[in-house]
Amino acid sequence: MVSPGYPRSYPPNSFCYWHLSLPSGYRPHLRLVAPFSIEETPGCLLDFLDIFDTDTSLRLDRICGSHDSGERVFTASLNSMTLVFVSDVHIGGDGFQAIWDAGLSDKWTVN
Repeated sequence: MVSPGYPRSYPPNSFCYWHLSLPSGYRPHLRLVAPFSIEETPGCLLDFLDIFDTDTSLRLDRICGSHDSGERVFTASLNSMTLVFVSDVHIGGDGFQAIWDAGLSDKWTVN
């Protein structure tokens, strides 16, 4: 999954919602791959990517800013995960690319 327009700048006023729901016994495993660029502000209040462990309603992370190398990895506690991407009316960035796969619950631990 990618932000709108990726790898070019995402448009203003974007709102994207992705929900990963897997059969019981499997957990989504998400990798946010660098490079990615989401407008950075204190507290990531304007443009951001939220990653939620849907089953616990826990926000795993709110991401903004630029990262040129490495990756961020997230694993849900049960079988679902939700991503929400929001941008405001001003400065944007090149966005992000995320890759997900499914793993058996007993093979991964929550990050």
